[in-house]
Amino acid sequence: MTPYSALLGLRDPDRSSLNLSPAADADLFVDIDGLASQVRDWLGVGAPKGAVYGTYGTGKSHLLQYVARTLAPDRRFRSVYVELTGFGRKATFFDVHLRVMNVLLPVLEQLAKHREARRWLAASNLASDDVKRAVTNLGDPALSPTALATTRAWILGTGPTPTQARKEGFTGRLFERSSAVDLVKIWQLCAELQRSSDSQGLLLLIDEGEGFQKVVHPESLATLGAGVRSVLDADNQSLGCIFALNLPETRDHPFLRSDVVSRLTGKILNLEPLGSPERVERFTTALWGVLSTKPRLLTPEAMSQLARRLAAMRNAISFDKRSALTPTQRDLLQVLSFITAQALREQRPPPYSLDDLKRWIPGGFAA
Repeated sequence: MTPYSALLGLRDPDRSSLNLSPAADADLFVDIDGLASQVRDWLGVGAPKGAVYGTYGTGKSHLLQYVARTLAPDRRFRSVYVELTGFGRKATFFDVHLRVMNVLLPVLEQLAKHREARRWLAASNLASDDVKRAVTNLGDPALSPTALATTRAWILGTGPTPTQARKEGFTGRLFERSSAVDLVKIWQLCAELQRSSDSQGLLLLIDEGEGFQKVVHPESLATLGAGVRSVLDADNQSLGCIFALNLPETRDHPFLRSDVVSRLTGKILNLEPLGSPERVERFTTALWGVLSTKPRLLTPEAMSQLARRLAAMRNAISFDKRSALTPTQRDLLQVLSFITAQALREQRPPPYSLDDLKRWIPGGFAA
């Protein structure tokens, strides 16, 4: 057990911070707004679609990881987490496809070897002949390493050369012949193969971060809008998808298009920051109840002052250009981790008093 964990009575003997990692602490999502139950309701249909909006630090990525770890398996979904990063001014839906397919490709290669999935593929009209060839190749144990590499490059859209494509029996390269809708059909195909092999649904969890915000070219935005619309369309009865969005105030964002928003009626959650002392206290109490066996982290007086002065305390210990004017869940976690790190230096077990907070974060109490 780490000295930090022993001092605070933490249930995780290896923990050395109160900061929650979305991936490592997926089952510790602190849900003070009852969002998990709403997402659970979404997952009651075969191909659920939804979006989670929130500013940086409100817990969007953590919620997606919680869905992947806890909610999706309970509803018989195989979930795949995708982070959209590295977009440029002219990024198109092909850039989205590359990131999604990089994560789906191992899934597809596994499914392509399944007998029931191959039988379904042969009878399917969802896939083009080229896509069927690619999936068949991925499931062929006798395929040469060179042919396998060519097939992978073809379905990712990163290649191959025209000559390599023709040599492996493709009529052309994916990115020369496919629209955004065609690319989504490949994702849908993965979902259908998944369902045919073990009756599980396939759920994409797409964490946009700030990806779409960097795209400003009109034609690029049009392809992004068309692809997103296709994923969210009611005709897509194969593939489930939940987007996490740091939605900017710009009319060009794909998720602000009327033909996209109309497909999400009743399926948008807003992750609110910690905008009041009451919410700060609720979050802190819930977090401590999850992490520790000790009854209290802070005395009532210290908790009240933390809730009222969270923004000042955050600004006193760090300067983060991404921090919102209203403190977020991430801000609170940083402050709590800072406090407990100071307590470890002094070997002081909780609960911590107002005097402790004033000594450790004097700038948070400046007039």
